[in-house]
Amino acid sequence: MTYTHPIDISKLFLNLRKAILFLTILLFSSFVRGQFSLASNNKTILCPNVANGSTGTVNGVEYTKVNRSDLQSKIAANQDVSCVCTTGITNMSG
Repeated sequence: MTYTHPIDISKLFLNLRKAILFLTILLFSSFVRGQFSLASNNKTILCPNVANGSTGTVNGVEYTKVNRSDLQSKIAANQDVSCVCTTGITNMSG
């Protein structure tokens, strides 16, 4: 008597390979795009490798990446700058 397993093992492995590929692409794309995160001091928002103007959420708060001129413009216009990410700005004077 021959026992036939009801699950096609080759299809199972094919689906598993597809799932692993999908997860790898998903994880890789989030690192390539960059991300917003909370620094080890639990106060500073970091956003390396993120394009200027991009937004990201950390602990339920949405932040926007700004460059120096954007930051200066917001300050000059009395706009709220409490939810901006300034990673990449190396000169905060003037």
